[in-house]
Amino acid sequence: MMYRSLLLGAALLGVSLCGQVERLTDQYAVCAHVSRGELAIAADEFKVMKQAGIRWVRTDFDWNAIERKKGEWHFDHLDKLMGIAEEHDINILPILVYHVEWAKPAWKHLDAWGEYVRQVVTRYGKKLRYWEVFNEPNLQGFWADEVSGENYTKMLKHTYEIIKSIDPDIRVLYGGVAGVPHKFIEDTFKAGAGAYFDIMNIHPYQWTSVPESMLPDFEQLQETMDKYGVAEKPMWITEVGWSTAKPVTGYLGAYKAAFEYLGIKEGQYPLAELDDPFLGNCSQTNHASFRADHFTNRIAIGFDQLKDLDPKKYPVLLASSNETFAEDGVEPLKAYLNKGGVALFTRGLPFYYNITKDEQGEKVKRFVGEAKLAQLHMAWDAWWTKKGLPEWEIWQRPADEFKDKFEFKLLRGHAHGRFMVDRNLKGNDKLIPVIIGGDDTYQGNLMAIYKFDSDLKGAVVVCTTMRANECVPEDVQAAHLPRTYLLAFASGLKRVFWYNFRASESNPIEREDNFGIVHRNLSPKPSFIAYQTLSNLCPSGSTQPTMTRDKGVTLVNWTRPDGVKAWALWSERDQVQATITWEGKLDNAVNYLGTPQELKPGKLTVTTRCIYLVGPTSVALKY
Repeated sequence: MMYRSLLLGAALLGVSLCGQVERLTDQYAVCAHVSRGELAIAADEFKVMKQAGIRWVRTDFDWNAIERKKGEWHFDHLDKLMGIAEEHDINILPILVYHVEWAKPAWKHLDAWGEYVRQVVTRYGKKLRYWEVFNEPNLQGFWADEVSGENYTKMLKHTYEIIKSIDPDIRVLYGGVAGVPHKFIEDTFKAGAGAYFDIMNIHPYQWTSVPESMLPDFEQLQETMDKYGVAEKPMWITEVGWSTAKPVTGYLGAYKAAFEYLGIKEGQYPLAELDDPFLGNCSQTNHASFRADHFTNRIAIGFDQLKDLDPKKYPVLLASSNETFAEDGVEPLKAYLNKGGVALFTRGLPFYYNITKDEQGEKVKRFVGEAKLAQLHMAWDAWWTKKGLPEWEIWQRPADEFKDKFEFKLLRGHAHGRFMVDRNLKGNDKLIPVIIGGDDTYQGNLMAIYKFDSDLKGAVVVCTTMRANECVPEDVQAAHLPRTYLLAFASGLKRVFWYNFRASESNPIEREDNFGIVHRNLSPKPSFIAYQTLSNLCPSGSTQPTMTRDKGVTLVNWTRPDGVKAWALWSERDQVQATITWEGKLDNAVNYLGTPQELKPGKLTVTTRCIYLVGPTSVALKY
């Protein structure tokens, strides 16, 4: 713990343990499919990237595109990419990925995998000095087998040894894991993975929350690395981002129908939202399809306000937009329900994870399964807990009672095999299906109303589909981008790859098609302007930012290569009233999009949109 504290303290101060000032180097990076379908426009993409200060691109070096038939190697597409990248002075981070038909899953065919690694690294290793070993090996869809930290370590070790035999100075990246899966990571470390990578690598997506929600994961990962003796190894983020896909109209109709069933009329009430990013409840970042046009406005409340929430004023409470809930909030939630309130759980299985604080005030997230749900008379079944249930349903539609109320059909990526059931009902409680789905042998409830009439009153509306509420408007994506980068840099991470550069925009409601910071035609989204603004104000060669956080406001500062200090400040969620003062000359003040701001010492409304100050030697905020 002492070494961990020293490391975290050094990161916050922007110094190394030997006292040297840490500086950022080529820290701006993106993911782009330039080795696949975007190869034809790679040159155009690289030109636009450089306008935003981006010098690194992560892309797949797919095994099945290189060895299309056993023993036949094809490098034309990668040779072309390498030439374009060199011409535009772009660094490529290649990902060694996936399988071929005769060697799947790859980890069970390490001889064949090893030959692929040997062929591609031998060909490109003199120019490409960093290699990532697999993408998101903690996801079964990519791993193509039961996920196992021990088995990934076998692949990592084999790959590392081959690469180092070719050139010991090449740097090997741990495969970017989806999220920050602490158990999977620790399982790999237990199996010896710490000896077989040079750079740690994560994908800390915050689908339904704010960038600040990454911070506890950074700390816990650092603690795990310390435990296994690899704390000195640098950490990168090779994927992070938010999609700007549009809300799915089917969900809008489903929530509207559910509210009408419960007697909550459109346009008459505000919506209360439990809003505590640290504890995993933060709903303001999303399109929030469940509240579109149905409520007059929203009010964010903390867990400490829940016990006194009046359902007559706020008949609907957004309790959670993910699968977590704070343990201390269960009894206040029951009190709200017993007064006639309606609680919403809008993504996944309610109470799947329990969130608490440890003695040091740090977030602790633990799996609890269904245990907490029994207190609220709810239950669920899933393919991993009950044999015979579909992992991916093949159809979805409105339940019979709502078949004339809204239109709905299965969308790509919206099947997740989670179903709400009635086994914990008591007294006169009812489960009313809203959206159902299944396969040829099973039908289950994907969205349902629990209407209580027993020792528990009120109602709960649950939507188990994971992608019903994972996307944000373009302005929110842009606001999140500089916060994500500055929080990562201030936490000691060295390089961040935004996912991704270009949005294919093939389907406006599909999450995967709308991540980019530029549109399909390479015209900028607001997030591109935000990226450009950040990279101009905190260029390569700047000192590692230092960070303070207080009253929901983050203040970050760094020194640019020209010796001028720069500052950034923002609030995590709602507006915060503050008084700002500074010492030294204020040369420039702009917002997150680079728009000049008239800033004077005195009262300041701090928002979720970052403000930059250039010039002051110190900045102080009082609340």
